[in-house]
Amino acid sequence: MNKKRATIIFDDETFDISKATQTTKEKEPSKLGRPRKNKTYGTVRLQKENVNRINSIQNTLGYETQDDLISALLNETEQKMSSGQKIMFDMYFKAFTKRQKSK
Repeated sequence: MNKKRATIIFDDETFDISKATQTTKEKEPSKLGRPRKNKTYGTVRLQKENVNRINSIQNTLGYETQDDLISALLNETEQKMSSGQKIMFDMYFKAFTKRQKSK
């Protein structure tokens, strides 16, 4: 077995707090994780991989929030629906909206 010994180095100078400089930046208000006013929120459970994909797309495309990205993607999907799918979507949407209001 080859054990190495640590060498102890003694320094003549010690730390002096008065010599330490501290620069402070004014923080810009962060919009991350802040709920928008007058909005109601629900929770969607996603796998971690999908959360990472959402965050990556959000940052790549420059969306300010995950909510903005998801809204844009949903709007695009709605526009691509066939007329039959659009009818079904409207029926489901009305049913879910009524159920949420009754709670």
